[in-house]
Amino acid sequence: QESFPIDQNYVAFLSEVKERLQKAQIRAALAANKELIHFYWQLGKDLIKYQENYKWGERFIEQFSQDIR
Repeated sequence: QESFPIDQNYVAFLSEVKERLQKAQIRAALAANKELIHFYWQLGKDLIKYQENYKWGERFIEQFSQDIR
């Protein structure tokens, strides 16, 4: 089997692809973190709202914490 001749163009292309992949991975991680932060922020607001609206008291958060696991 004949090997692929690696030249400067191939090396440059490979380097560019690796860099683009790394940047895409970072953007994906940042997007996921942004979504999680938004989720937890909204959850905190919802917990307070439901606790106040239904007068569930202090045990609500403890019970919810156990049940969500």
